[in-house]
Amino acid sequence: MLYALYQWAKTYQPSWYFAFEVFLGSSIKADYVPEDPRQKNAFKSYKNKRVDFLLINCRSELVLAIEYYGSGLNLSSDANDRMKVKRLVLQKAQISLLEIPEKAKKAKIMESI
Repeated sequence: MLYALYQWAKTYQPSWYFAFEVFLGSSIKADYVPEDPRQKNAFKSYKNKRVDFLLINCRSELVLAIEYYGSGLNLSSDANDRMKVKRLVLQKAQISLLEIPEKAKKAKIMESI
């Protein structure tokens, strides 16, 4: 996955870069009132969630979050719930999400990006 992402960026957007294992709370900023319990709980629900890869353009804008569903996906019982939170947060932040299945071929990954 990492090699395919590197090749894609090098080939199609050489001025872009990517990061991996990125905490949503540190990359997606939201204005909220900490005294408001609903807003505080919403932030807590995603601040420690991570995306596998984050594609960033030359203006430091978050362009694409990528989740790779490897063999460790189902190791915890709350994996689906965590993924639902990630999807919602990325949607609200207007960041596209690409979900890559385990054993996807490099060419298919590059085409998907």
